[in-house]
Amino acid sequence: MSKFILIFMLLITSIVSGCIDKDMDSALGKLPILDRTDTLAGIDDNNNGVRDDIETYIDMRYPTPELHKPVMQIAAAFQESLTSDHSDRELQRRIVHKRSRATQCFNYRVKNNPQLGEPYKLHSFIRESDGELVTHYSSPSLELEKMISNTKPRLKAYLMHNKALSGMAFSLVSGTCE
Repeated sequence: MSKFILIFMLLITSIVSGCIDKDMDSALGKLPILDRTDTLAGIDDNNNGVRDDIETYIDMRYPTPELHKPVMQIAAAFQESLTSDHSDRELQRRIVHKRSRATQCFNYRVKNNPQLGEPYKLHSFIRESDGELVTHYSSPSLELEKMISNTKPRLKAYLMHNKALSGMAFSLVSGTCE
């Protein structure tokens, strides 16, 4: 049964990674060349916790300092989820909280600065219940998740991270950026 789930997840990941969002494609003019070494950590020459290929993508896609920093924090948390001790459930919880805080920061900044958020806007609509304008933005977490778990060992490690989180409950983080 578990082999079936693993094969299914690998199949879904390969399909999804073949359809990486059009925003990423337009940001670079082409899809980035991803590190496909068999190591979990990949190549990180500057030892900042983010693979060099992912950092290059972030530098191009999120050039403003207000967004670059939280997106790098999201990427570092994803990377840590691959390389950390999956038997330490409390550590896995802390990694999720790091990623959630950085995602909250990104969302706060794009929603509160329309000019900053414009390149990442997916669509807007008027909510019928209260007439408020609601805007949805692309998620760096979804983009990075696809890119960071791009090899079989990395996908397996990411699945182990998620397995360690099984049964846990999480609340939304409060506050703004660090």
